Amino acid sequence: MGIQKEDRVKINDFSFKIGSWIYYKSKEYNAKIKNCGKWMLFFSRENYMFAKEICMEAAINNIVYTCKHTSFETDSLQKFSLTGVICFYLDGLSENQHKKVISFLKDKDLIRKTKTGKYFNISFKFDIQTLSGDYGKDFTPEIKLSDFVNLDTHEFIK
Repeated sequence: MGIQKEDRVKINDFSFKIGSWIYYKSKEYNAKIKNCGKWMLFFSRENYMFAKEICMEAAINNIVYTCKHTSFETDSLQKFSLTGVICFYLDGLSENQHKKVISFLKDKDLIRKTKTGKYFNISFKFDIQTLSGDYGKDFTPEIKLSDFVNLDTHEFIK
């Protein structure tokens, strides 16, 4: 059946809640993003307020069309979970949009690093892969951070 507009609970002019997610939309919000996909970041329950601030900033500054994070609000299905995820949505075939999001992640020091300081090679996931149930071992990313950034130096390569 899917999510209906009436399932939304408005929080303010740029955010709303649906089920276990809080969504933030930019001024350039487009519900039908071409080649839609997401960069995902995982966070612990203790960093929930920080996750909210990051999503708000990304939306207000038009870094992405829309983003969302797991809701740990008291009425959420996730209220007993210890970890959550932030999803930054964009057109997966737009190099400019990838660079904009990656620059934001770099500037905010949100990309996980190894003990030696090397970036983890995080993956971008197209929504069609999510809808197809591509998770874990079944997921083969078409786009990775290393397509844009040198993982050792953190500099853009394109």
